[in-house]
Amino acid sequence: MKLALISLDKKGGNPPLGLGYLASYLSKYMNFNNTVIIDKEDIMKALKREKPDLIGVSATTKEFGTAMALGDDIKKGFSVPLMVGGVHISALPHLLPASYDIGVVGEGEQTLLELMTNFEKTGELKNKAINGLVFRQGSDVVMTEKRKPIENLDTIPFPSRHLFKMKKYYLQPRIMPFASEISIGTHMFTSRGCPYNCVYCSATAFWGRVRYNSPEYVIEELKEVVKNYNIDTMCLFDDLFVADKVRLEKIVSLIEKEGLNQKLKFTSYARANLFDDDVCKLLKRMNVVALAFGLESGSPRVLKYLKRNTATVEQNANAIRLCRKYGFFVNGNYMIGNPGETREDLEMTYQFLKQNPIDDFGITKTRAFPGTELWNVAKNRGLIDESKVNWAEFSTRKFDGIILSEHLTDADIEEYRKKIQPEIVKSHKRFKVNPKYLLDPRLLIRAAKRPDELLNYIIGKIKGSGGD
Repeated sequence: MKLALISLDKKGGNPPLGLGYLASYLSKYMNFNNTVIIDKEDIMKALKREKPDLIGVSATTKEFGTAMALGDDIKKGFSVPLMVGGVHISALPHLLPASYDIGVVGEGEQTLLELMTNFEKTGELKNKAINGLVFRQGSDVVMTEKRKPIENLDTIPFPSRHLFKMKKYYLQPRIMPFASEISIGTHMFTSRGCPYNCVYCSATAFWGRVRYNSPEYVIEELKEVVKNYNIDTMCLFDDLFVADKVRLEKIVSLIEKEGLNQKLKFTSYARANLFDDDVCKLLKRMNVVALAFGLESGSPRVLKYLKRNTATVEQNANAIRLCRKYGFFVNGNYMIGNPGETREDLEMTYQFLKQNPIDDFGITKTRAFPGTELWNVAKNRGLIDESKVNWAEFSTRKFDGIILSEHLTDADIEEYRKKIQPEIVKSHKRFKVNPKYLLDPRLLIRAAKRPDELLNYIIGKIKGSGGD
């Protein structure tokens, strides 16, 4: 029996670790080692080559239009059961596409293990006794009992990175997430979920309550990745790595004990209301060089709504100040077009970012994603009919026509974007290149394929400030 797991992400610089966790879990608890991960290649050609007995597709909301079209193509070319998992189907299981036999809802490791065991014994996937499933039975959509999250994350083995083409696709000179310097790196997770429940985020709905790997588990995975891949930078991609200060202290102590802070630079997410001198000192000890914050808005009223009164504009300003004090490269994101937002609120955000400049930031038009409170707001106001959404258009400009603010128009938002553009240019630090990668063939090949990146780099060097 062979299982093929498919990633739809063609451009991302990080391996789809979710699929790696599924493969390693099956290997440990089922002794099943015939999983192939199809990633960054022609999917149909790969399936013809591999001839799997089961196929699973992982899809976000932005990828779901692609997943639907792929499902149709697979069903035309293969007579094997087809599964879909990920945040989108978990948020909208009742909209399971006709081409998929099974939807895996929520955390997938134990559910897939039970599905595979059942399939091996009976030749069938559909089973009402397996929690965390959605499937069709005749004209009915059947949803089984909700799957409880895995309590002890340490029982999940490290993701099977050996199943990815790490050197070919991922261990390339590039700008790591949130970083300011081209290096060779990868990412990992040390927790699942977030202790907060912001109105725009689906993490809590998908993962349930936040759960953490032990510090010892984190260090062992770090050591394995460094040994196997000789990286310079590690991005800790948790929703909120600094959430538990006691745990953070233990991780930092173990990193120092193993000398990993001498081998690696780290980048991560942080949160302004948890950010203080003590946290900064810990992050400096472990050699964190860059942090990302969801700043969201300079309007106290809008920020209070978006983050459910868990962070303030003053805390955001203080976090930026602390990043300056301790020398962290700081990234941030602002959201515009939020429910209830006015032109006066946009002006507050403009004044905030002018008075609190950071190294790199983005301005995104607020979108409602399934599994979030904003999705419910959009549905209740008649802005979205989820049964009629063209998911193939969800990630395109066509879907930008939905504005969640009752007081702003497209023209208002575009005017604001133009106004803010000079601030983006002014506050954005040009990125650096580690000298040892200047003549690296991989960097030169990447530059040849993407000359816009090369041009920005050259311009930055001429100006004496590095390159994009």
